[in-house]
Amino acid sequence: IEFIKGWCVENIQLVFKDIFDYFYDEKYIDYCDELDIICAETITDFEKYENYKQIRYYKASSYNNVNAIIKFFLEVTLNKSVGYRRLPNAKVEVREKIIPKKEDVMKIINNTRNIQHKCWYALAYGSGLRCCEIANLKVEDIDSRNMKIKVIGKGNKERITVLPQMTLNLLRQYCKEYEVTKYNEYLFGKKWMEHISESSISRSFKDKVRKLGLDDRISIHSLRRSFATHMLRMGLSIEEVKELMGHNSITTTSSYMKVVYNEKQIKNPLDSESYEIHNSTNI
Repeated sequence: IEFIKGWCVENIQLVFKDIFDYFYDEKYIDYCDELDIICAETITDFEKYENYKQIRYYKASSYNNVNAIIKFFLEVTLNKSVGYRRLPNAKVEVREKIIPKKEDVMKIINNTRNIQHKCWYALAYGSGLRCCEIANLKVEDIDSRNMKIKVIGKGNKERITVLPQMTLNLLRQYCKEYEVTKYNEYLFGKKWMEHISESSISRSFKDKVRKLGLDDRISIHSLRRSFATHMLRMGLSIEEVKELMGHNSITTTSSYMKVVYNEKQIKNPLDSESYEIHNSTNI
């Protein structure tokens, strides 16, 4: 599944944990060796999964992830035909994207004493990296000569993004303090061959946001959104931002363009001219 879907290992583990919990609660373990029975019972009970989702406080997106795994298990692993109408996806609520202001982003970075944490936040905002991309960043991915960063994103898709001078200065300070050399594999590693966890990055950021009294909806991913929005404000084309962000579809990038568009003060063509409109008696 990791090869087919391009999901990261952490997401696969979380999804399968929920599936196993569900099967265990329904006592599927009693006949786990009878694949035909599992298939029949799974289809029957999973049609009621909406109720299970509500009991377990599942979000629609999480439900759809588990739904996709169940369909894969039935159709590919067990070679059973399952109609998608029998296992429909839940409707995902479209929520407003939280885009922190530049002043709030700089407040977070400047009020962070830990140089490693400061590098994480600078990479998210200055280069548009996802949390998992920061965690998996390798020493060799930093190209200080050309001020570029090589990023391995979703589905092992490679892209090149920008490296701001401020971020480079922070990384050099971090490498000096943490004794990171070119012989280390990962830039942010707990051990010689092991990278930092995504949860550590996300948790540290949430703690900082709470201490500063900012909107608690701001996450480390919000800095990536700010990167895209602020790049569009600076005049970059939507195609250029798409490549920097590593989006597969320009439709995803266009959602940030909508934010920029809504912030613009639109002038009416009649208000932009100094002409007056006179009443006419001839109709």
